[in-house]
Amino acid sequence: ILLSDSTGYQWVSFFEKESEILFGCPPEQFPYGKSKDDEDKAYQKIMSISGQEKMFLIRVKSNRYNNHDRLQFTCIGIEAIDARLMCRLY
Repeated sequence: ILLSDSTGYQWVSFFEKESEILFGCPPEQFPYGKSKDDEDKAYQKIMSISGQEKMFLIRVKSNRYNNHDRLQFTCIGIEAIDARLMCRLY
């Protein structure tokens, strides 16, 4: 999934628990586009979360492959943003 904020964007891997929190359904129930109806449902599911503000806990791992350093980003937690709390903090 491509995450973005005011500083830029980053591709991040999501596994079962975090994707279930994000999309609101287990991966087995996500419509994978096997039919036109599934494509429409998948599009609606993705658009329903587009633009939402969430706090993501990301793990970054450095890999070296063929003399190239590569960073791998994995989501290990998601929380809704509490606007009242954030207003008090800032």
